[in-house]
Amino acid sequence: MTLNRRLPRTLAAMASFTIVSSLLTALVVAFVISTLTTSATLNRVLPQFLTDNSVEDAEFTTVVPIDETAAAGLEDEFAAVVSRQRSLDVDVRRGRAGPVSQNSGPPRLDGWVTAECRGS
Repeated sequence: MTLNRRLPRTLAAMASFTIVSSLLTALVVAFVISTLTTSATLNRVLPQFLTDNSVEDAEFTTVVPIDETAAAGLEDEFAAVVSRQRSLDVDVRRGRAGPVSQNSGPPRLDGWVTAECRGS
């Protein structure tokens, strides 16, 4: 009988502690459940997603030019896109960019070949 009367008084005196403890417990339980659910979903869905979207892209640059017949052969063999790029040495002085100065000779054009491979 005494315990039955004492329990409501104790809970009333410690109401804020009881409410905060209950809310924190509910929050922790919700966090654990959401973590487990997310983990299970990722374990089920992620392997299929990775196999469907596994694309191997690569880009290669060579200093030595590749002739047109070799480029066509590479495009056919590896499903690659071979493109030719050029670069120009420039001299930047006094805030202006221009060709390399007269003392160092004419501008040097380098042939760069870029091959872009797309996975199938």
